[in-house]
Amino acid sequence: MACDRAFSAVLCTFEFTNNGREDLYLLTYNTPLEGPYSPFITLSLNGKSLQYEGIFASRTPPTREGFALIKARQSVSASIQITEVFSIHRDGHYTVRYAQPLQYLSANEMRQQYYFDDVIEVSQSILPSQSVDLYLDKTKSLDKPTKQDEQTAGKEVITIKACRTTVSVGSDASIVEAHKKLCSHVHKVKDAVDKKNKTLYQEWFEARPTHGPDHGRKNKVKDVFQKVDTGIHTKSVKYVINGVYCQPNWGAYTYKGSTTTYICPGLSNFPTLCSDDTKYNKEGVLLHEWSHAFGHTSDHAYGPRESRKLAKNYPDKAVDNADNYMYYYCLSIH
Repeated sequence: MACDRAFSAVLCTFEFTNNGREDLYLLTYNTPLEGPYSPFITLSLNGKSLQYEGIFASRTPPTREGFALIKARQSVSASIQITEVFSIHRDGHYTVRYAQPLQYLSANEMRQQYYFDDVIEVSQSILPSQSVDLYLDKTKSLDKPTKQDEQTAGKEVITIKACRTTVSVGSDASIVEAHKKLCSHVHKVKDAVDKKNKTLYQEWFEARPTHGPDHGRKNKVKDVFQKVDTGIHTKSVKYVINGVYCQPNWGAYTYKGSTTTYICPGLSNFPTLCSDDTKYNKEGVLLHEWSHAFGHTSDHAYGPRESRKLAKNYPDKAVDNADNYMYYYCLSIH
């Protein structure tokens, strides 16, 4: 990992090396191999964190196409302009730190799973400890993240005002149905955090009481659900079908503070409503995205396996992780 100034940008290069004797498949989700589309790094100035201003996406369950092959003793790399997702406007000492776990499996495991199922279950993960320090001056001349007002001409746009009036250009009845269910259920889920299944709460947010005092984690969970409920009931929200930044393995994406969620083609073949399991569905994905936009959650992990690991080992991250809210929400209403 190396970072340096490149004219009006700050460019970071990430190299992923397989030091083993066997080929590996690295999941590209939440890594620079996918592009500048997730908070896989943190950036701080003199110890104070800067806010990531980029995309927050819900990824579909990974298939083989979501992995990068790294042959034994070889590397793959990617370069990202971090000025696309961080506003750097003060001179000083900056630290770039890799912040997300890398998930991978062996070539043999890939062959075995791919033979039986399209969806690939990752077997191993590791959190890199890489960081880079650099001094940046004349930062006023650096590029800044651009406001993501995407062009919607020719796009299907569904506008839902305060959970009541629906105005659409084109038609995607399944998104409207999923949103209406969200309107009916979010406040009930928030109210049930204290009253309903304690085991369910522990499974997704705080698996081990040995972590000590709650430190406001339960209040954080209720607050996120409350903000989602308030947002969809008081604001005019939009769904733009086939957003311009959609990737093949995305269900949807949004930005913190936005009132628009962009629906991707990858979501179309999944069920409309939540069920009594952790299967991917549209209603859950909408909850995931509005937890980003209104509740200001992040993406620390994807999928039920990794989300449960957060609740077990890192509860402070679990209560900030959108997938944990998605799974808890869907299982809570069934």
